[in-house]
Amino acid sequence: MRFTRLLFALSFCLLISGCGSKKVALDPDLARAVAEKKALAKQFAIGETNPIPSDTWKFFDLLERGDWHGATNAYRRIWQPNYLVAPDNIGGELLEWFRRQYGWREPLSGLNAPLCSSISETMGIAQCFHDWDPELLHRFGRDIIESIPTDSIYFGGMTAGHFIVTALSGSYQGGRPFYILNQNVLDHEAYRKYLGRVYGTKIYVPNERDITNAFQDEAQSFTERMRSQQITPAKAISNGTVTAISVISEMQIGVINGFLVERMAQANPGHEVFVEESFRTDWHPYAYLVPHGLIFKLEPQPLAKLDDAIVRKDHEYWKLYTAQLIGDWLTEDTSMKQVCEFADKVYSRKDLSGFTGNKTFARNSAAQKAYAKLRVAIAVLYAWRAEHAATNEERNAMEKEANYAFRQAVALCPWSAEVVGRTVDYLGGTRPEDASLITQTRQRLTPTNCQAVPFLPDD
Repeated sequence: MRFTRLLFALSFCLLISGCGSKKVALDPDLARAVAEKKALAKQFAIGETNPIPSDTWKFFDLLERGDWHGATNAYRRIWQPNYLVAPDNIGGELLEWFRRQYGWREPLSGLNAPLCSSISETMGIAQCFHDWDPELLHRFGRDIIESIPTDSIYFGGMTAGHFIVTALSGSYQGGRPFYILNQNVLDHEAYRKYLGRVYGTKIYVPNERDITNAFQDEAQSFTERMRSQQITPAKAISNGTVTAISVISEMQIGVINGFLVERMAQANPGHEVFVEESFRTDWHPYAYLVPHGLIFKLEPQPLAKLDDAIVRKDHEYWKLYTAQLIGDWLTEDTSMKQVCEFADKVYSRKDLSGFTGNKTFARNSAAQKAYAKLRVAIAVLYAWRAEHAATNEERNAMEKEANYAFRQAVALCPWSAEVVGRTVDYLGGTRPEDASLITQTRQRLTPTNCQAVPFLPDD
């Protein structure tokens, strides 16, 4: 289900990305990645008794020729909407529009599970190279790759964190320099078959029993949280009986995949594990997570507290990183009002006078969103640590780091619904003026496409 929703969303992104028909020379890393995925697809097609749709090979060929427009059209023809499951919030006129746009024909035959995954992974990679500035893309991927030891297991989450790292790695199939998995679709059988074909028995991949256990555990937890009124789902009671599985939302899917990440970490003890947070969710292994550059390291045992040296290293790492991206002006004492004033000037008015950061970053929305998502994930970890601190000293230290990291995330991408929502959640009712400032700033930046954030104080 989640895998098909991911494909549906990717198709929608392709539709609105404003693709042109201009052919361009491929980035060498993109060319290598497409060639590797095409070779994998050819392997997966061997022995297939159903005819392989011609658009499958057209898609790869067009990408290799740098024909973005033709490749995205071929991709959309392969993935008919009725082959996917539309998200629950897509309906009415928008759903009818999709029907008119694409037609509702039968799914194209011959696309076995590994072959499907090869195509979708290739499109995800190509989408990143299309949306990102090349220099920023390579820096983003390089900084993650170089931070992860050889033979580790890396769980990518968001589009960039998975697809860019995949494209720039040495050999996806060979697990060089490390094994890369998309945690968003670990619960999907098609993707697990794909991993089985790619990695074989080199690493343990979740099986059906793991999936069943994860769903059962989350169903029980979901039920308990509902009964204690920690959550209020729209549809969770059927004839007086809680039916958790039927209303598993994207957040619950994130938790389930969190269980599967943990299971894989336990079943592959000879490999260090690194994670890029995916969904905004109360994923339970926060006690195991340690900031590690742009991402997290998943420790084998829970940590009572974060080591002071790790916190200092993370602080300095992101202080330097944000200075390079947006200028060296944001300090521990910078107010949220100053952050929002910066956002209005740089992102709303496009006024780069006096801007000492990376001007390309200031104009590239894909990079802004990606970097801010990574920083806000670490901010949430600090907030969780503050909430569970054993001493006042630890609580104060973690709150200080959380406040700093949240401000950095907002400065990196003040229009992101996730960044603003998580920051406002953290501020809660304790700092309503700051919460209002952030929310109103985002509304100014995205007036026609502004998702509501969960908290806005009364006047």
